[in-house]
Amino acid sequence: MKLDAKQVPAISDPRVDTLRLFRNGCFHYQRNYKKFAPFLSGDLETFDWAEQLHMQFDAYFSGYRAGAKGGPS
Repeated sequence: MKLDAKQVPAISDPRVDTLRLFRNGCFHYQRNYKKFAPFLSGDLETFDWAEQLHMQFDAYFSGYRAGAKGGPS
């Protein structure tokens, strides 16, 4: 599946990399918690951005399930 910034605008934000590292650190056991730090040490704007990203994914995948415009063709 190919998502782009037109479909999910928040995905083009540089914070995507810190979120990816945070996710990997959560789901793949790590003795060292360094992967969590960059995302968790962000300001409150980072959490607002993550919520916005979540809502954009929700809208995209809701359209995908319904076969509506905006979902993958």
